[in-house]
Amino acid sequence: MINILTSLFDHELAAALERSGARVSIWPPVKMSAPADDSSMREAIENLFGYDWLILKNLRAAEYFLRGFFLKHNAEELDELRVLTIGSPAAEKFTESQLHVDIMLEEFRHGSIYAEIESYVGDSAALSRQNLLVPSANITVESFEDLFLNAGARVDAVTAYQTCAERLELIRLRTLLRGGGIDLVAFTGASAIGEFANLFDTDDLARVLTGVKIACLDRATRDMAWRYGLSDTCVPSEPSIAALADIVTKSNH
Repeated sequence: MINILTSLFDHELAAALERSGARVSIWPPVKMSAPADDSSMREAIENLFGYDWLILKNLRAAEYFLRGFFLKHNAEELDELRVLTIGSPAAEKFTESQLHVDIMLEEFRHGSIYAEIESYVGDSAALSRQNLLVPSANITVESFEDLFLNAGARVDAVTAYQTCAERLELIRLRTLLRGGGIDLVAFTGASAIGEFANLFDTDDLARVLTGVKIACLDRATRDMAWRYGLSDTCVPSEPSIAALADIVTKSNH
């Protein structure tokens, strides 16, 4: 039996898939909030002198880091810390607080963060001595974290926020995806892809969905999937739920 993952809001698709004999799983809804335990971020903020770089991979990271930082600290304490942001909203959030940004990247691209910091510090020997602080939801380990760790740098990924009220369910889903428990993810619109990316707190969905087939309702959805690194997708000949359900259920045959 094929195991298919789709959005909570795709009732029509879920019903059509179940009628075809597929097993349908629903990803939990996105709900951004402070984490139940933010001790790792609070500890990192108290020890910022031990870091060379602050990596803010999205607007959420900037918002929740600043919220925690300004509870007990002032802007001058960040003067010696180098800051890299991804996306203009994260950069704007930081600079509107009169804080500097050293490297601003418009979008997430594989290897770009590593390359930019390597260029900034000048050589690989200096890179191995860098200490990076990465506030996030701590759901997905990004490829740039692996690159820095492999180069000998220190990377502290601290939990600054959570993307889902049902964190245990999200962890269970992540385990299923990694372990081959999900055969295919079906997206019925660009907004569903954005929601899924927010849930897993990453723009690199190819990393989350390695080995999982992807089906998109139409070309616009497929184009959005490509932006998130999902290059191998199937699209029905007509943009209908019935046609999508048909190619999904036949994909494992």
